[in-house]
Amino acid sequence: MTASVEAMPGVSAAFAASVRARWITEAREGALLVVGASPRERKEAVEWLVQAILCEEAPVARPCGSCWSCRHLDSGQHPDLHALPADQPRIGIDEIRDLIGALMLTPHRMGRKIGWIPQTERMTEGAANAFLKTLEEPPGPTVFILESSRPGSLKATIRSRCERLRIQSLKAGRDVDTASPEESAGDARRSLIGDYARLLDGEIGPLDLEKHRATTSLSEMAHDWSLWLAGAAKSALGWPVPPDLPEPLKHRLGRLSLSVLLPLYTLARETEYLARTSANDRLAREALLVSLFQGCGHDDRERKTD
Repeated sequence: MTASVEAMPGVSAAFAASVRARWITEAREGALLVVGASPRERKEAVEWLVQAILCEEAPVARPCGSCWSCRHLDSGQHPDLHALPADQPRIGIDEIRDLIGALMLTPHRMGRKIGWIPQTERMTEGAANAFLKTLEEPPGPTVFILESSRPGSLKATIRSRCERLRIQSLKAGRDVDTASPEESAGDARRSLIGDYARLLDGEIGPLDLEKHRATTSLSEMAHDWSLWLAGAAKSALGWPVPPDLPEPLKHRLGRLSLSVLLPLYTLARETEYLARTSANDRLAREALLVSLFQGCGHDDRERKTD
């Protein structure tokens, strides 16, 4: 593995400096999703990121290409880089568990560990679910680097937990940039609806949706549910299903009877009204989500956590 000392391959110095400030100088932890361009260009970008993150020289010099970490990365023997093979047709749950197990260990160089998953779209459903739990509770000082040519095939809940780096082909003379505000908003929306579906299935509890408070207001949330519950009630009466009822919620709400849907719809409308007053945002939001959770037959007593 080799990397340019000056800049990320095919990226302007300004953008490399931005990545360096956020993920290298500040020793940030979390997950990056590298998309776009060709597999070779994505691989080169990831190699630069790995070497810059693990480099042991002063931040302004990273990656230096000569320190202990840089030399061991060049030889493919760095103990804090854990990468899944790129030549397998799929990534199963055993591979993800092995990766997680390796990342649970203390870093050898007392810095950060890196989990690199090339062609992340190869993950099976079980592997994706296991990996999602790890993203929700990362194993110590860890940076996950996901690389994908088809990011839309990944779970929205995985995408929403990653910072996206889009790489444009060098042949086109373009640079690398992060996702546009519209794309970021779309990802956040899909993640929110995906978590709503998990709520209705009983996989997560109402308080697990607190992370979405920054992306949707109480008024917006209540308005959405008013529309969706009204649409589900109309469908239960034999009317056409409204086009604004998201597919992940359609069949889940379709399992509920009118005797459940109508009170929930009334509560959503009341919450929408309360959002325009001095209502406690958190309590009103939680009350609606708890009612939706219990309306689907789930017991919330074991789900609440502070």
